[in-house]
Amino acid sequence: EVYQGVAAPKRKRVEDAPVVNEMPKWLEIKPEDDEKTKARKKKLIKSYKSKMRFQTMDMKTKEKADNWQNFMSGKGAKKKK
Repeated sequence: EVYQGVAAPKRKRVEDAPVVNEMPKWLEIKPEDDEKTKARKKKLIKSYKSKMRFQTMDMKTKEKADNWQNFMSGKGAKKKK
């Protein structure tokens, strides 16, 4: 038996605009919610915030890469003598 390894995780393509904008109203924790519902909503809120954070990080990374490529294709590409 030889170790086969696993496939690399699929990377999502970075969109030009964020897909997730703001948290939906139904995720707000209300005083009348029972403990099970509160726990579920807290978990969903945490997941939602994480997705939003990763989207903004991906957007910033993409913007930096685009800026660098624009710089290198323009004035930064000229060689010094």
